[in-house]
Parts: sequence; C-alpha cells; structure tokens
Amino acid sequence: HVLPVPMFTMNNLVVSEDPAFGSEPTIRANTVEARLRLSSLWRRHVEFSRIKFINPSLNLVRNPAGRWNLDNILVHASRIDAAPTAQRRPGSTPRFPYIEATGARVNIKLGDEKLPYSLNETEFALWLPKPDQWHVRLVGKPIRTDTNASDTGELRVEATLDRAAKIADVPLELSLDWRRAPLGEASRIITAQDMGWRGSLAVQATAHGTLSDAALTATLKLTDVRRQKPEFIIKQAV
Repeated sequence: HVLPVPMFTMNNLVVSEDPAFGSEPTIRANTVEARLRLSSLWRRHVEFSRIKFINPSLNLVRNPAGRWNLDNILVHASRIDAAPTAQRRPGSTPRFPYIEATGARVNIKLGDEKLPYSLNETEFALWLPKPDQWHVRLVGKPIRTDTNASDTGELRVEATLDRAAKIADVPLELSLDWRRAPLGEASRIITAQDMGWRGSLAVQATAHGTLSDAALTATLKLTDVRRQKPEFIIKQAV
C-alpha cells in the first residue's frame, strides 16, 4: 500500500516450527501489517516502524531437554545491532520496529502435548527502548480449555530483557499482575473445578535476576471471601 501510509500487508502468515520442538507451526496470523519508515526511503535503506500481527496464534513449546522454542530467536536477536525504536533520526544501524499483536491466542506445549492453559484475547507489544534492552508488554485473559471458565480476570505482564552471550544469562526484570479474577473462576483455572469459594483474587509477582536464576516475590490478595451456600431442593410429598 502507498496510502494512507506506505506499508506491506501479508495474509495467512505461517511460521514453521523447528523440528526439534514439533511439527505444529510456531505462529499463524490472519493478517500482518508492516509499516515503512518514510525517512528511510530517502536513504534507500528500508526500515519498518511498526509490525502488527492481527489475530495470531502462538505456540510456546518446551521440549524434553528443557529448551524453549523461542530460545534461538532471542539469542539471534541479541546478536543483531539495532537502534532504539523511538530514535527520531536515522543512524548507522537500523531502528528496531515496534512489534505488536492484537486478538492473539498464546498456547503452551510440553513436547507434542498441548496444555489446557492458554491466554486469549491477548494484546502484545515488543520494542527496543535502549540499544541493548528489550521491553515486552502482554495483556490477556487466562483460559483453561478443559473447563467452561469464562470470567477469569486480566493477566498483565511487563518485562525488560538485556543482551547476553547465552540465553540463560539474559538479565530479567519482570512484573506480573492477575487482577479482577472471581474466586470461583480462578479455581477452575488452577484446579479445573469450582471449589465453591466466592470473592475476588488478585496476584502480584516480580522477578529479578537472569532467565536461569531469578528471585521471585509474589503477593496474593483475597477480597470478600465467603463459602458458597449449598442449594437445597425441597420436594413436597403428594
């Protein structure tokens, strides 16, 4: 497209999986929009300012050896020189694009087995605030496919990752916030059944360290907790 802004549109994008992690694609997306930086066209050095995935499905896979399918991607990205996403003037290295996804579904797999835990209706963003640092934002709705849990609140994750020679040594700062989750629906997510408690649940957690060795701190808050009253059916003898 030339108007309203120069960009490419790709339909039905499929990114194949590394055979070491399975045969199901890593990413499927109905539509991907890649917007060009106008200033880069005059320099004959094409840069993308924004890459947007619309309604994608992402598989996070951990194989029997304990490796994740995104490990190699993170290591490869850490070795590429890139300028910060928000840098206004072009430089000797290309500026990292703002990568986002809307309406995404994130699945988790152990080998070939897809776990029932997923994130649905997920908003995702990735950008480079500094030359050696990535920032990730993820907001989604936790679901469990083997239950009928519906109102499960909102899960928000913010993370900062720095460069490192090995994936295990990548410095990490992470915050997680699970909010507005009714206790009954939260128990369906955790235990696959309604445990009969009512009220609301909020979880806040932070992690600091490296991907292989991080200190985790978590806070659990329960509000208006009560036991659901059993329902009795009274039958009148005729």
